[in-house]
Amino acid sequence: MKKLYVLAFLSLLILTFGCGDDDGPSKPKTQPTMQVDTLLTGLEYPTGLWVKDGKVYFTETAGRNTGFGGKIALTVYDVGSGDTTLLADDPVNSDAVVVASDGMIYLTSYLNSIPGDQGKVSAVDPATKTETHVVDIAIAACDMFIEPDDDIYIIGSSDTPGANSIYLLSAGAYTSPSVLHTGLGRTRCISKSGATLYYADIASIWYWSGSKFVNFADKGIISMSFSSKYLFYSDHLGGTVGAIDLSTKADVTLCSGLNYPLSVRWDDADGKLYFVECGSVANQFKDGTLKVVTGIQ
Repeated sequence: MKKLYVLAFLSLLILTFGCGDDDGPSKPKTQPTMQVDTLLTGLEYPTGLWVKDGKVYFTETAGRNTGFGGKIALTVYDVGSGDTTLLADDPVNSDAVVVASDGMIYLTSYLNSIPGDQGKVSAVDPATKTETHVVDIAIAACDMFIEPDDDIYIIGSSDTPGANSIYLLSAGAYTSPSVLHTGLGRTRCISKSGATLYYADIASIWYWSGSKFVNFADKGIISMSFSSKYLFYSDHLGGTVGAIDLSTKADVTLCSGLNYPLSVRWDDADGKLYFVECGSVANQFKDGTLKVVTGIQ
């Protein structure tokens, strides 16, 4: 297993966006020693990522999202044993994944093109390893989030004015989704911190407050996940994974020089941050990785 060691957070420019009073720039903060471990290599454009009960679920989408072709698959990695198990070969949907409390795995993807106005949702039974169609949605789906009570949020990207940007699939009624928000444009990801809903587009991060979305930070990210203290994110083109302090808005880099990092997922049970790199053009995106960051304070 290849191990990289990061001695401290890299201090970046501290930004203070939001609705509160601006008390001036905060002082840069450092962290104790962190460690970044590479858990899996040779992945083919890994995209979707979810962590639950000591298992990491991820999708590979080289055959769908690159011009080089390759694998489309849903796989689970057991953190304790280090074993991987293929759950679905060439699933219909593969761009985002979440896992419900009963162990059922839900996938979503855009249909035909992104941005666009067509998407699908399916379910994979881990026992039978079969994928079944759940529902069609009128948005090019790009990310999902699931609540502890199994409510699922899906966000998609569209250039159509008034497009159905965010769907809610309520637990027990996944085949009858409701539209929560429309007209959000070229969105990239969705998540929640407690009861607060966040999403990001190509330039900014937003959160729902009262009756509207409010700017949290002017930062282009492609994935996010929350601990009680941080908004973790990946900057796909910038090659970084970082964290924004929810209280101070201090923005620090955890890892840099990465090959197109995509999904990030915080595991609150173990205090670990998992993320995937899509890989490199030179290796036709057949050199993707699954990595984990430990020692985050």
